Amino acid sequence: FVIIASILGAYDALIENNRKQIKLLEEAAQRLYKEWFVDLRFPGHEDVEIDPETGLPKGWITRSIEQLCLRVQSGSTPSRKNANFWNRNDHKWFKTAELEDHWLIQSEEHISQEALEETSVKVFPANSVLMAIYASPTLGRLGLLSESATFNQAALGFVADESLITKEWLFHKLLELRPKFNSIARGAGQQNISGEIVKKYEVIVPEADLILRYTNHARPMFEEMLRIQKLNSFLAEARDHLLPKLMEGEVEL
Repeated sequence: FVIIASILGAYDALIENNRKQIKLLEEAAQRLYKEWFVDLRFPGHEDVEIDPETGLPKGWITRSIEQLCLRVQSGSTPSRKNANFWNRNDHKWFKTAELEDHWLIQSEEHISQEALEETSVKVFPANSVLMAIYASPTLGRLGLLSESATFNQAALGFVADESLITKEWLFHKLLELRPKFNSIARGAGQQNISGEIVKKYEVIVPEADLILRYTNHARPMFEEMLRIQKLNSFLAEARDHLLPKLMEGEVEL
C-alpha cells in the first residue's frame, strides 16, 4: 500500500504543480488586462489624446455587449424524462457549476444528437465564452469552450466578433463586470440576471489595434493554460484508471 500511495501521490503532485502554473498564467493575463484597460496604462498612453466629448482616449467607443458579438444566447436542458436525450455521448453539455474561470475540457454530462435535433439546445463553437447568469456566488463565473459544446439555461454563450474584439479581451471584460452584474442581480431582489440585461449592457471598447496588441501578449498565455489543463485531464484519467489495477494486483510494482 505504501508503494501504491507513492505512485498515486506522484500523479497528484504533478497535477497540483500544473494547477499552480495555470494560476500564475491566469494572474499574469488578468494583470495585463487591468494595466491596459482599467488603469489605462497601455503602451503609448502618455501621448494619447482625450476626446473632450466622451472623456475617452480618441478612437475608443461605447458599444453594447451584443454589438461586440456574433452571437449571445442562453443554453437549455433537454427533458430528463426522455432517456434518448441522455443515453449517448454525442455532445458535451456543461452545467454552470463546471464554470471555474478557465477552459472547459471534459463535461460531466453529454446529450445525444436526438436531443440537439428535437429540443432548443444549441451548439456553440470552440473558443466561445460562457458566463453563469443564475444564483450568487455562481453568477458571473466564466468558462472557455476548448471545443464545440452545449450548456444549460443558467449560462449565456458569447461568440466574439473578431473584427472588433477577441475572446481573450471579452473574457477579461466579463470578469471585470462580474461585481456589477452581481450588484444588478441583488438590486433586482433576486439572485439572477437576465440575458437581455447582459446583452444590452454598454462597455467601453478600445481601438481594435490596441485590443490586437493586447491579444498578442495574452493569447499565448491562454493557449498554454489550455495545454496544461488538457495534460491535467489526461493525468487525472490515467490515475483513476490505474488505481483499481494497482489495488487488484494487475500491475506489477
